[in-house]
Amino acid sequence: MKVFIVSSSRAVSLAKRVMYRLNQEFTQNKEFDCDVWCSETFKPGEYTLESLIRKCRSSDFVVVFLTKDDHLTKKHINVFAPRDNCVFELGLFLGGLMFDRERCIILSSVESHALPSDVAGVTIIPFDEPEDLNTADDDILDKAVKGKVTEIANSIKTRGSLQRLELSPQTLLQLEKLDIYRGSLKSSAMFTVKAAQPLELKRNLDFAFQAQKNFEASIKYRYFFHYYDNENLWLIATLIQNLASVGVTGDVPAAVKQNMRDFKEKVLDNFTRMKRCISIDLVSKMVPLEFCVHNASSARDAICYLRLPNGNFIKCSESQPAYEIAKDLMRVNPLPPDMRPVFAKSLDKDLKLPGIRVELQTKLRTFFDPSFHKILDEVCFEA
Repeated sequence: MKVFIVSSSRAVSLAKRVMYRLNQEFTQNKEFDCDVWCSETFKPGEYTLESLIRKCRSSDFVVVFLTKDDHLTKKHINVFAPRDNCVFELGLFLGGLMFDRERCIILSSVESHALPSDVAGVTIIPFDEPEDLNTADDDILDKAVKGKVTEIANSIKTRGSLQRLELSPQTLLQLEKLDIYRGSLKSSAMFTVKAAQPLELKRNLDFAFQAQKNFEASIKYRYFFHYYDNENLWLIATLIQNLASVGVTGDVPAAVKQNMRDFKEKVLDNFTRMKRCISIDLVSKMVPLEFCVHNASSARDAICYLRLPNGNFIKCSESQPAYEIAKDLMRVNPLPPDMRPVFAKSLDKDLKLPGIRVELQTKLRTFFDPSFHKILDEVCFEA
């Protein structure tokens, strides 16, 4: 169990005193580890924010001292306020601790109106700050936090360790990259289909090459974070839209521009539905979700289907969405863990561009290592 204490440099003596008392409180717990944010926290050659993020990922609780470090005017009132860095670090750890507000404990000596209103709901323990922290001895510091340490210890004992999925540093790095790539994918996908100029074609092809590592990392770590399965498919759908719309298959005729826009909207809508399925309790049962363009004369008519274990499909609609059907299905028929989502689409039919599926399949293969060709074909081109 790891506890991290954040404070300004001015209040580090208080933080170290709380650390000392907590270590005494948990002296019988060999797994208990308490650390204070100070120069010793840094690793050689590591930036401040890197150190904070590393601590954020490994901590089960954070204790934040908000002390009278700054004097400012707020709404025409002169108030003492905590250091900006401490407020930032509070928000950082709150997110890192899965927004479990009971794992963030604030020791505050400032007035409540000097604190951000967003900290409502976080445990705030007021204390009387000694007049001169720089010269205060241990007795004065102990008096300031007397009774507060017991309150903190009780909260720690009640909540226990934070249950996290243990991932290697390499995996965490890949997941960080996925977050960055996903943001670029979303912004890149939202453009109107038009005939490409040479520079536009180059930019989108560069984007496709950049997305290669994202796709490979997603496949490699799919069993660590099942959430990214739908991102794999979303990425491929985006690549197809990009490649088809910028001239890889030739300039898109004006007659099919509206059809292409409909297709894009349908793709994104289907993945939104799948994301809802994956984000709830269906993840643990690995319900196989398939979204296909089934007997559709155009993308506008494409319907979302849920595949049954026998290979048949259940039609999903607004009145009976996929995630509700899947929940009912799971109650009576749990499915094997090796099933995964597949997005099958008939590009020749829906985009009305003859030969587009084969041409895109060939083009996409050039972006990925041969070891990924099989899964690429399954995800993209199984009709």
